[in-house]
Amino acid sequence: MSNPLSKFFRQPALYVELPSRGRYWPPGTLELNENGQLAVYPMTARDELTLKTPDALLNGQAVVDVLKSCIPQIKDPWRMPAMDSDFLLIAIRIASYGENMSFDSSCPKCSETSSYEMYLPDVIDKIQAPNFEQPLHLGEIEIYLKPQTYKETNDAGMRMYQEQRLLNTVNDSNMSQDEKVRQFNAIFKDLTSINLASVASHVKSVLTSDGEVTDPKFIAELLDNVPKKVWQRVEEFIKDVGKQGKLPDNNVECDSCKHAYTLPIEFDYATFFE
Repeated sequence: MSNPLSKFFRQPALYVELPSRGRYWPPGTLELNENGQLAVYPMTARDELTLKTPDALLNGQAVVDVLKSCIPQIKDPWRMPAMDSDFLLIAIRIASYGENMSFDSSCPKCSETSSYEMYLPDVIDKIQAPNFEQPLHLGEIEIYLKPQTYKETNDAGMRMYQEQRLLNTVNDSNMSQDEKVRQFNAIFKDLTSINLASVASHVKSVLTSDGEVTDPKFIAELLDNVPKKVWQRVEEFIKDVGKQGKLPDNNVECDSCKHAYTLPIEFDYATFFE
């Protein structure tokens, strides 16, 4: 028996088209409507409480749960291209709290704090998908990139956070200097491993004269054994491509001294949805 109160349930507040247009989403993870759009529902009270749970925010589960609640057409948020994640969360904020977002900023010239408003529809309209079709030519090979999944991005962030906590613990501990050196070396080795895995997760394939290689293990082994100069070129290429999809900066002017400056959008989930 259907609920007679269902007509009072939340309804979609807006429809959006992904920066990726649905590309790079694995089969079964996304269902676009006939217009290639997603319906975005406002958050429920349960969703807001989820985003205030520290552990769920830290391990990424809060974001996954809210995405599934507010955009039911997303079947597996963990596997979505990370380049779509900020776009979707801004859309959820618009659906839940309206199109304007207030924020405070301290002027870098006079240090006075002013309040500003940001029109979020303009922000998401300016978000573009990076071009992953252009390869990086490295002598006899070509490297093609792909976007990281949200899970890959979140896992890397979690590992970096854990290593940073461990680094602070060792630094503040009373252990001997020799033991500290040993612990630091182990931490830096782990950090190098995290960086290698992150770079490798961006690589879709390597094209050689013998054919195309797509096995992640072979790609990671290649990156672990190339000269430092080649590694740096790959890393810089990934950064340059990633910049194409970055959130636009805010252009603001200090109320006190009229100094104009730019601010990046601070995407801290715990405060972004307040």
